[in-house]
Amino acid sequence: DLNNSVSGYGANQTWGWQGKRGAKLRGRLSLSKTGIALMLVDTLGDFVFENGNLSVRGGVDATRNTIDFIYNNAEKIDETIILRDCHPSGFHITLSCWWEKDGYSPRAFTEIDETWTPRFYPEWSRFYLKELAATGQPKLRIWWEHCVEGTPGANLPAELGEAVTWLRAARDVKVITLFKGMNPKIEQFGFLPCVYEVGDPMLAYQKSILDHVMDLCGAGKKVFVAGLAEDICVDTTLSQMITTEGERGNVYLLQDCTSPVLEKDRGNNFERYRAAGMHIIKSTD
Repeated sequence: DLNNSVSGYGANQTWGWQGKRGAKLRGRLSLSKTGIALMLVDTLGDFVFENGNLSVRGGVDATRNTIDFIYNNAEKIDETIILRDCHPSGFHITLSCWWEKDGYSPRAFTEIDETWTPRFYPEWSRFYLKELAATGQPKLRIWWEHCVEGTPGANLPAELGEAVTWLRAARDVKVITLFKGMNPKIEQFGFLPCVYEVGDPMLAYQKSILDHVMDLCGAGKKVFVAGLAEDICVDTTLSQMITTEGERGNVYLLQDCTSPVLEKDRGNNFERYRAAGMHIIKSTD
């Protein structure tokens, strides 16, 4: 269980699914004629747990609710789309090692502007900052290293991974995983990077996943969204869906299966989602 998961993640959490699934959830389930899709955005160790490198307050409760949603709706879910942060170790445009000013590297959460000098890919890095400003996006921000490829922080929490794996075995549920943030020169909070790099071999695939999700909505399938953080990666994911042609009336954000970095920002974007035709509901509705 999550109290004893890899590398001590979740060591002091209270989860409590043991014995709740029951025998009826251990076998194969019949296929539903009204299937739904579940999209998980960055529900990963470094965001979920209190000892994660970029812990999101409320991440444990949001993940608990997500797991309950999976088991309570197991007979309906027939597709799962997982967006997963996955960064190279020690080398990324959002890390302090990339930038310097007067011989010093920036601290975590510093917003980077033209007064900072890039140590790597200087021409691209300066272009990147200008492109963010030109397209009205937030300034590049320095983060603590997180979701490093091959570490527990880049993985689904054990109980969530178990739920997804069980669902796949019980119902032959299709699982699509999109790894994002692997290009060290670019931020990527949603399906697509903040700035496109010409020749990026991953871009076409990333766009195809976004198109696939919009096609599901257009075909009448309800897509339920959970993940972290509400005001960053979940918001970017939903915003990219809003700016992509397609039906958004079949998108449902599970508000108790997400949480913002700062409590004051909880729900700040909900009206914008509703205006675009999306729905904000609780996982128990």
